[in-house]
Amino acid sequence: MKERGVRCPECGGELSEPVPFNLMFTTYVGPKKTRASEAYLRPETAQLIFLNFKDVYYASRLKLPFGIAQVGRVFRNEISPRNFLFRLREFEQMEIEYFVNPHKMDDCPIFEEVAGMEVQLLTAERQERGVDEPLRITLEEAWEEGLISCKWHAYWIGESLRWLERIGISLERVRVREHVKTELAHYAVQTFDVEYNFPFMGWKEIEGISNRGDYDLRRHQEYSGKDLAIEDDGEKVLPHVIEPSFGLERVILAALADAYTLIKGRPVLSLHPRIAPIKVAIFPIVNKPQFTKKAREIYRMVKEHYTAIYDDKGTIGKRYVKADEIGVPLAVTIDGKTLEDDTVTIRFRDTREQIRVHTTQLIQRIKEILGNWHNYTARKT
Repeated sequence: MKERGVRCPECGGELSEPVPFNLMFTTYVGPKKTRASEAYLRPETAQLIFLNFKDVYYASRLKLPFGIAQVGRVFRNEISPRNFLFRLREFEQMEIEYFVNPHKMDDCPIFEEVAGMEVQLLTAERQERGVDEPLRITLEEAWEEGLISCKWHAYWIGESLRWLERIGISLERVRVREHVKTELAHYAVQTFDVEYNFPFMGWKEIEGISNRGDYDLRRHQEYSGKDLAIEDDGEKVLPHVIEPSFGLERVILAALADAYTLIKGRPVLSLHPRIAPIKVAIFPIVNKPQFTKKAREIYRMVKEHYTAIYDDKGTIGKRYVKADEIGVPLAVTIDGKTLEDDTVTIRFRDTREQIRVHTTQLIQRIKEILGNWHNYTARKT
């Protein structure tokens, strides 16, 4: 740089000497700080899966195609952590490495489960033309038009979106954006980011889904000298890999952002029951012995089956508000009629509607309601 007179493009000042930098955190195993004891914190869970791939294959008596999943903490020595949860030095990662015979990348017998699913697809070609508006297209159409590398890749895009929908994230706020050539990783054949449109940050990645080809197994094989090929239908193959990779904190943030709403002017956390930490709240209508005694009986019964809270402080209206704000889907209220006929009310968080149920049927009705949430409630703003 000195020979060529390279200077800072911003201020024209002299640049400092280059220094080595590693995106992996370095540490030492054992009492001595020597090169032999040098180790690194993992920057992703994927490589441990690849290292153990053949052991898992034999020990579990698997046959292609199959997947290995792992959830765990990962560490990256980011130069400049920023953007809230989107550039961290430590975070929780959830990854699946799905191994497929390279000659059968379009042989996906479960593709029909997602084939008709419409997605908002922003292709690399559209981005390179300066177009930000995604295509609305089914996964089958996207595969047929060559927009997605193979059927297994398309399947895992669809399955990932179905999972996000199952935990309550609206797919209207989700798009699938293809990496352009300048950002495509060296190991990837094709990569898509599943992005959520955050109200305070715009579109941000919450998952990446890559077709990694055989890059990882091939490189581990090359440097270890170990044969990682396996047999499938009478031929020896080095599997190709489709990798869905989630940042857990990002998914949680998207779920919270999607759930926050105003109902009749009041803030409500409309979490889907699948992810609501507390499923049921138990309230006596007033804090008097005859009501609290019965309410505690109901609470003990319900908590045998569901995560529940009991609260008898303040007015019933304020208790409803507090439960709504922490995302409790159902509130069971013990009132005067309960003492007469042993029935209670079940109140729905998102509609404020109430139904009466006999206490002997309460657990069954809660199970029915939480298991078919979309049939029982809808957001009202």
